[in-house]
Amino acid sequence: MTEQQNDNGGPAFPMGYHPEGNSADHQGMSHRDYLAAHAPKDICDEIMGHTATRASKFLGIKTAKYVPDIHYLVAYAKAAYVYADAMIAAGKEVKNGTA
Repeated sequence: MTEQQNDNGGPAFPMGYHPEGNSADHQGMSHRDYLAAHAPKDICDEIMGHTATRASKFLGIKTAKYVPDIHYLVAYAKAAYVYADAMIAAGKEVKNGTA
């Protein structure tokens, strides 16, 4: 999997509300997790590759060891976080005026 990014973009929905009244303990999902969950499938497929050879290279395993039933979801999840990290980085550039 990808290395955990230090800056996860902060909370996706920073409402400060918790059903039990203690909002300090509940931050909810991170912006990074939200973006990864909503990463477009076609973009994730492009990131990880459409073939077993490309997907196994993306995962850092030998093609002979690639088992689609197991490794496709791992590759897809990794690609979703690559997408999320790129979106967070692009957002920072826009905010900083460097885009």
